[in-house]
Amino acid sequence: MISRIHAVPLVSAPMGTPERDGAVAAMLSKLKTMREEGTEITKGMKFDAPTDSGVESTVACVVIDCDPAHGILMEDTTVYTDGHAKDLTRVQFYAVDPRHDSEHSNEEGETAELFDRYVRPFLQRNKRAVLFAGQKFYVAPGGEVIGTLPENLNSDPHPPIVLVAGAVDPGPLGVTTPDTVVFSEWCLSSAFVRIHFVPYASSLPRTYPLDFFRDVLRPFLRNRPLETYRQGMRFSHMGVTFRVIATDPEEVRARVGPDTLVFADGSLELDVEDVIPPHLLARLNALPPLLRIHFLNQLQAQLRYHNSTAESAGLRREAIEEVAPKREYAHSLWGQFQTNGRTAGATEGRPSSSSSSSGGGFAAFFRFRTSGGGSARTLESRSPPPVSSHQPDLTTPLTDGEREGTQQGAEGEGQQQTVQEVGSCAVCMSDFQEREPVRVLPCRHVFHDGCIDNWLVRQANCPLCNFDLRRALPVRRN
Repeated sequence: MISRIHAVPLVSAPMGTPERDGAVAAMLSKLKTMREEGTEITKGMKFDAPTDSGVESTVACVVIDCDPAHGILMEDTTVYTDGHAKDLTRVQFYAVDPRHDSEHSNEEGETAELFDRYVRPFLQRNKRAVLFAGQKFYVAPGGEVIGTLPENLNSDPHPPIVLVAGAVDPGPLGVTTPDTVVFSEWCLSSAFVRIHFVPYASSLPRTYPLDFFRDVLRPFLRNRPLETYRQGMRFSHMGVTFRVIATDPEEVRARVGPDTLVFADGSLELDVEDVIPPHLLARLNALPPLLRIHFLNQLQAQLRYHNSTAESAGLRREAIEEVAPKREYAHSLWGQFQTNGRTAGATEGRPSSSSSSSGGGFAAFFRFRTSGGGSARTLESRSPPPVSSHQPDLTTPLTDGEREGTQQGAEGEGQQQTVQEVGSCAVCMSDFQEREPVRVLPCRHVFHDGCIDNWLVRQANCPLCNFDLRRALPVRRN
């Protein structure tokens, strides 16, 4: 279920003109129809909205962003219509051959054939294509986009390929034009047959259920179709830390392909190598063997004690006041935008930060060019879209004087200022009220003072992100 969506019509008319307002009205009407029909919405989705104008029967529209990245619209979904989709000046495509025994190179002849057989026809078929970094398509020879890859591709001399938009400029999303400069080459990294990711138990949330594969791992992998992995690598996504514990084949660096079996069972406890910085671990390994073993045993004993007490050790009342002083709740300042956010039953809402995004997407282009027993699932396995339980990180609430000064500055620049409530307390699920006593934890999450006090006297971790508040206590020396 989508909580907010940013969509714009692909018209050049500036905001506030009759042409633009008519296109926005047609787009909102189409979104309402899509909501009633239960149409799945995805980031980068392009759709046509019928208009009442006699000049054109439809207007092209695009979803610039949505939260989560795919789902269905609801009655209370907030819709933002600010800004325009930028015209792309450059785009980098990478092609992945799904055949297991395929061999390619990026010599001039092969890249020219790739462009002529797949990329050019794809762009000709999809004029004004909407692209963002990490977006992928299944493209057949001749440029036709297909839903899934067919089976038994090894005997096909020119099979469908996976075409990935590695980077776009300006980012994060834009529309192709006849003047867009297009780069294309083959992705030469191989794909794993099997790979096993395991999360660290201490990083998993305990206040709400979380499916590690569905809610964390699959979105992480889908947003990085060209990323390469090897055994032992660690990653963090949505506050969950996880590790690659096994790969097939072993001892190689490869990517997760459409046919890769992904295992995500089990959990890990922290080990010494997980908490010691790499430069200190290198110095430790340089010690004589007996001394190194002695230090490692001491550290491992302390770590076992930490793991055994992390669930039950709480904070004293004085310590709670020290790391998270009580303060009065105030609206968080969302940003300075000219907004016209809409919901199904309202005309005002929170502005979309993506409407003010600047360029710079081509920095990712250079990063891409230099990067070269349980239940198993592939990334293409179908399941209902997850319900997002993520709460956005909160900015520090402003005092009355700070808010007044900031608003005066915004008005002096001729911009409209909008504020938005932080939300609700994750412990009692009640909405915050203005000037209500709250505590802001060092991890930037906010709770009612009474709710979080009762929690922290039992355990010293944030209920949302599992941050250990004992790390924020000052070190006292005798």
